[in-house]
Amino acid sequence: MRKLIHLVLAAVLMLGLWGCAPAVERTQVNQEPAPTPEAIPFPNADIPPGEYAPWQVAYMDFLTSLCVEEFPTMELLRELSAEKKWDSPQWTENADQISTTYSLHDMDEDGVPELFVEFGVNSTTQIDCYTFQDNGLSFLGAFGPFHHVSAYLYSCPGENAVLLDTHAWDTRYSSIEKYVAESGQLVSQGEIFGEYIGVDPETQYSIYTPIEEVVPGTFILSQHAIRLGWLDSTPLLLPICDYGASTRQNPAPLPEEAVRSMIGNVLWAETPFLAVDGGFSNGTAEITLEEYLSLKTAYPAIPLTAKEYAWVDVNKDGQTDCILWIETPPDIHGHRFQYHMVFSVEDSSVYAYFLSNTEWDVTETGVFRRVNDPHRLSFWKGQCYDYPVQEPWQEPFLVPVPFTSTD
Repeated sequence: MRKLIHLVLAAVLMLGLWGCAPAVERTQVNQEPAPTPEAIPFPNADIPPGEYAPWQVAYMDFLTSLCVEEFPTMELLRELSAEKKWDSPQWTENADQISTTYSLHDMDEDGVPELFVEFGVNSTTQIDCYTFQDNGLSFLGAFGPFHHVSAYLYSCPGENAVLLDTHAWDTRYSSIEKYVAESGQLVSQGEIFGEYIGVDPETQYSIYTPIEEVVPGTFILSQHAIRLGWLDSTPLLLPICDYGASTRQNPAPLPEEAVRSMIGNVLWAETPFLAVDGGFSNGTAEITLEEYLSLKTAYPAIPLTAKEYAWVDVNKDGQTDCILWIETPPDIHGHRFQYHMVFSVEDSSVYAYFLSNTEWDVTETGVFRRVNDPHRLSFWKGQCYDYPVQEPWQEPFLVPVPFTSTD
């Protein structure tokens, strides 16, 4: 599937649209150390302890500096969005410049992934490509800029390259182009496949050849939000911490009884917890479950009802977590939408991560899946993202217990 499971924390900034426009200059790489916490106009990212490689430190410093640099623009976009001025010249000009997502992929198989940073939330976008060499960040080049074109980066099996898969909105032309890194630059090796997009006369859906049929074994590069959310400019750094043979150090898991007691107090004794949700300007907020469900704080900003729950180790850290199934009131067609909250005990506090995807099943080992699209979650003190898994996932579904006001 083209779009992977995502958190509401990044929903607005995950909109990436592509096509042809004047070049955007972003070749200058900030080699300065990351700003001190006092200089950052938002909470400093809390990452797990670990002995991280130089490239990880450089990438985390760069994304942090980028969020600091773009903070005034984000504040302006928030003001314009609140005033519903999405068609204003100010919105268009600034939304096309802001960073939105990033991907990590080792295109030259040297053990260090390249960093792909996407810019633009309106109709014009661009992806900048960076690598780590000579003990610093180096700019390789950019895909685009593009205008009114959907574009995705894919792996290129068996070759030190990446594939750019584009679909033009106006000409309805679909193209797959191969890129390599040569002599410190991103170089196109030309189109390997192209066709005009057809339309199914019955469904009106677009008809085109999936890239997986053209390049067997390819996979889409996972995109991670640059920031924790629309209202929170704190950088999402956990995917960098987790990459490859991660040196991330998780604390020793708490006893099962202690975890269930702490989360149980949140579920049934109205003990406040730290809600991780884009509805809060500081990324996390201390709130009770009753307040959270009734105050329209979570997407889709309507009252929600707790329906079921189950205990399972969601992020495979050896410690039990709790998944709470929550449901919306019926819409005009009588349909109710279901979402998930994952409760986790971290550093003596209970965090709850809201997942905005509906109708996903959960397996007995904590894999979220829909059809053949399995994902796991990784989280740490307000940082959270999902990633695709290759592990066996054809296992029984988790059977939740009906939720009542008392355990």
